[in-house]
Amino acid sequence: MISIGIDWADDKHDICIRDMEERRILAIVTIRHDAAGVAELDELVATLGYQPGECLVAIERPDGLLVGYLLQQGYQVYAIHPQVVERYRDRHHAAGNKTDPIDAATLADILCIDLEYHRPIPADSPLAQEIKLVSRHRQRLVVERTSLKNQLTACLKAYYPVALQLFTDLDLAIAWAFLRAYPNAQLALQASLADLQSFFAEQGYSCKRKIPAIFKLLQAPSIPVSTWQVRVYQRQMLALVDLLAALQPQILAYERELSNLLDKHEDAFIFRSLPNAGVITAAWLLGEIGDCRDKFQNSTGLQALAGTCPVTRQSSKLRFVKFRTACCKPFRNGVQQFARLSTHPTRGAAWATGYIRGQLDRGHNLNRARRALANRWLSIIFRLWKDRIAYDENVHLRNRALKSCLPAVVPISLPISQEA
Repeated sequence: MISIGIDWADDKHDICIRDMEERRILAIVTIRHDAAGVAELDELVATLGYQPGECLVAIERPDGLLVGYLLQQGYQVYAIHPQVVERYRDRHHAAGNKTDPIDAATLADILCIDLEYHRPIPADSPLAQEIKLVSRHRQRLVVERTSLKNQLTACLKAYYPVALQLFTDLDLAIAWAFLRAYPNAQLALQASLADLQSFFAEQGYSCKRKIPAIFKLLQAPSIPVSTWQVRVYQRQMLALVDLLAALQPQILAYERELSNLLDKHEDAFIFRSLPNAGVITAAWLLGEIGDCRDKFQNSTGLQALAGTCPVTRQSSKLRFVKFRTACCKPFRNGVQQFARLSTHPTRGAAWATGYIRGQLDRGHNLNRARRALANRWLSIIFRLWKDRIAYDENVHLRNRALKSCLPAVVPISLPISQEA
């Protein structure tokens, strides 16, 4: 077996190859980030007398073009956190020396020294990986939509605040149509009730009873805004509306694709059974957890990956618990989103609402309470995922009742003569 450390970059990769038993360096090379470069790595491994399956690769990222290629070729790839690499490097370079070849050598040495403390990138099925990436890409578009809505809100506050009172949300087609038809307060003021009724009829607006109230809001006095400011902000508003209108169909297309992919996966029933998860959240969780059952031995590893369990630091009498920052951020966002959904008064889980209330009563803020609930949910999901069974609220409540009825184990102190 050989250990290969790769310090990756955009255009080239520094590589160090070590013998696993003797830790001696067999080769140090630099390859380009292209087809010829990865072929050169394969040829070097073959020249040393090894097959890809006999090579352990350490690299500082879990994905990317190079990582995908290595996994396809059969290399065992270990994603090492950059902070871990920094600590290992400082063991041998107290002066703080850092170069790309040094990092490559350090990465190769990590697997020679502490292989048992690191896990290879799991071999999730292609379908599970596709669900994960599609879900993450959709989430990025949702974040972008939120950013655009916030910008649009700030823009309207600056010159046209009454428009914010007309509709429940700014990502509605009726809101975009109205802002295009009446892009400033002066034009909206000139519109009669009949004009508004005609406009909303053309848009297929169903809440006709609200039109007189909208007309009344538009006719109310407002703070005067200079003409040049109206021109500037109106231009920005129309640009933001166009961006939102173009983004929304793409998000819906991603959601349809997620639904189709989820239907094809054999684990879909597990995540669909979670209370009030819905298609998007179910696909989100499935993609982040994956379907390789060997990657987690217990729920603790799953909780650490999601960052829902805290980090404990203790030295002598000093002990404190802090928020876990080193985790998979998309996974944490997904499981906390599900924790929020699971407290829905009708479609959620009743025990989850009580759990949140208990956390709040202990003085925790809402975000921390939801993170604690997410941590509890991951313990449940891990068992469902491992055993391939669907969530059953009655079974869970029965298990909780049984645990609460178990007698406490009291240690027995025997007399010295009997202990001897």
